[in-house]
Amino acid sequence: MILNLNNLLFFSMFSLGAAMFSQNKYMVYNFPANFKAEIHINGFANHNLNYVNGYVQIFSKNNKMIIYSGFEQVNNLFYENNKINFYKQNFILYADFNFDGKKDFAIKEKVKNCYGTPSYKIYLNQSNETFILNQSLSKLTQKYCGIFYTDTITNNIITYTQSGCCLHTDYFFKLENDEPVLIKKIITDATNLPFILKTSLVNDNDEIKAQKTIRYIDFNLPDLNNIFSFDIADASLNSNEIVGSVFVFTYNDTLYYAFVYKQTIIEVASYFPNEKYQKNFFIYYPNDNKLVFGFDDIRYEIYENNQNISKMDTGINVIVNDMADFSKAIPISVKGTFKKLLQLKPVNLKVIN
Repeated sequence: MILNLNNLLFFSMFSLGAAMFSQNKYMVYNFPANFKAEIHINGFANHNLNYVNGYVQIFSKNNKMIIYSGFEQVNNLFYENNKINFYKQNFILYADFNFDGKKDFAIKEKVKNCYGTPSYKIYLNQSNETFILNQSLSKLTQKYCGIFYTDTITNNIITYTQSGCCLHTDYFFKLENDEPVLIKKIITDATNLPFILKTSLVNDNDEIKAQKTIRYIDFNLPDLNNIFSFDIADASLNSNEIVGSVFVFTYNDTLYYAFVYKQTIIEVASYFPNEKYQKNFFIYYPNDNKLVFGFDDIRYEIYENNQNISKMDTGINVIVNDMADFSKAIPISVKGTFKKLLQLKPVNLKVIN
């Protein structure tokens, strides 16, 4: 028997090409009732189906194809025995995206959005056998970071963008005839940790206007230690209504003081260390168990269990031009102890025995 090498080479290349450009079909099980779905992958598919191209077909219970949707460069589509578990994937989503009480489909399109988040094509349910591609809702997943969140209490659609590690913007939309209209956005700026700046802006007749800005402390940061804190009630109100909270804490070895009302910073103080020009420090007196600091004509004294102060064993004394009045402040809910300062040794603290 004589083999023709040219024919053999042609057959090998044809077989390789067929394998590269063949399609692999994956059935989706546990799929929503009254529908079935197939995912077709172009070419060779690895076990996790990473960065593959293809298309999705969704059929009604009568085997009528109701959605055909192409995709490219999608990933993490796990399968077993050429089957995909609907509950273990985020490739096809089934939910009510326009608050009309009927569930819709969202099908992953590509993974090229901000920070690798996927974009989706949104198909709105007109009837059980009619789903229409909504371009505007689909563009939300392309312009912003991935699939949006639907708030069923406010009937708002919420999505976000991110810039680097520390700047995050949430966008709030309402739907008018299934078209998203921006009503508000909230910018969260964490570039100056441990302080967070949150700005709310509203859409007023297509003009974005600043509505409110708050500044607060992220006490969940791993490098933040809450040294000593307590809430303050106003004695003149004859109640335990909290009018503010005092916090003494360290972040990255620097000591801070903050007065907070309803999570919003009213005032904050610190001395930022500079080996060459450092002149001011927080001063801790262990014998009196008090922390002292000040700026210009204002001096703060924070006490912990100090019996030398009339009617107060814990609290804050603010002295302005050598005049002090702490009779209206009642400390409650005391947490922590100044003794932690001796362990942590902040760089902007002096200890005087």
